Amino acid sequence: MVGRDDGAYCQNRPMEPVDDTEAAQVAPTGDVDAGTDDLYPAEDTGLRAVHDAVVMLAEGLGEDTHRVASAPVDGLVEPWVRVARTTEFATVGPGPDGTVRVGLAFADEVPPDERLSPAGGFGAATHCLDLPADCDEDDIRALEPLLEAAYLQNG
Repeated sequence: MVGRDDGAYCQNRPMEPVDDTEAAQVAPTGDVDAGTDDLYPAEDTGLRAVHDAVVMLAEGLGEDTHRVASAPVDGLVEPWVRVARTTEFATVGPGPDGTVRVGLAFADEVPPDERLSPAGGFGAATHCLDLPADCDEDDIRALEPLLEAAYLQNG
């Protein structure tokens, strides 16, 4: 099974709080891929492959999707990639214990899915799940209904 099954809340990697008040309206900005290589250890290509596959799946939901680069806050850059339409609907970055965290912003109804946990401080995400580096293509494809629900609620 992919994700957390212990009922624990998704927790951010430690960093300064980020003000997400501007997340309501986002536009394509800056070089969004510049720091992605730094998010994962070079020897752990599995995590980077999972990260890239999830971001590509999210971006493939519509021609109106784009990655959003975040401006540094107090010299710190968020350790994740945001994917948005008019508003952010997905956040992808390193998770705990060698996983990739996928955050989803549900504006309305949260789809019933046991893999989801409430998210706090992970971009605009309201819920998240963690994918291990050894997950397969089917595990990633299984995210499509969740990504699509978040995409449709954030147009």
